[in-house]
Amino acid sequence: MSLPIESVIESLKRVAKLDPKTLIAVENDLEAKEAEAKSEKSPADPKAKNAFVIVLLDPEGNVKGDVTGFVTQIPESDDAGTVLDRLHKAAYAFNRSKKRGANVVNLGEIGSVKRKFLKNEAVNLKTKEPVRVLVSTGPIPTA
Repeated sequence: MSLPIESVIESLKRVAKLDPKTLIAVENDLEAKEAEAKSEKSPADPKAKNAFVIVLLDPEGNVKGDVTGFVTQIPESDDAGTVLDRLHKAAYAFNRSKKRGANVVNLGEIGSVKRKFLKNEAVNLKTKEPVRVLVSTGPIPTA
C-alpha cells in the first residue's frame, strides 16, 4: 500500500501534534526515500528481438526438387551463419548427456534434441519435424 506523503504529514499533524520543524524534517526524509526508491527501480529490459532462419536439408547438394528443412529462431543481433554450428553443439551436448534416447547423427534428427540443449546455444527450433520447402524462381505469372 502506498500513501501520498501529504496524507502522512496531515495524519502526523492531527494525531502526534508534532511541531512544524519536525514535520518538515519528516516530509523531507520521506521525499528523499521516495526518490531513492524510484531511482532503484530499473526500467524493464526490452524484450530481445529474434530472427528466423531456415535450415535446408539437401543431401544431394542441389536445391532442385524436393527439399526439407527446419525453421529456427536466434537473437536478431547474432549472425545467421552460426545456426548450423549451434545446432551441432546442441546435438553433441545431447549425445553426451546421460538422459537421452538414441544418438542424433544428422540434422534430420535434430527434432529429438531436448529444448534445454538448444536453449544453451541460444537457438530455438520452431519445427520439430522437417517441413517441405518449395523452390520458386520468383516472378508471378500474369494471366
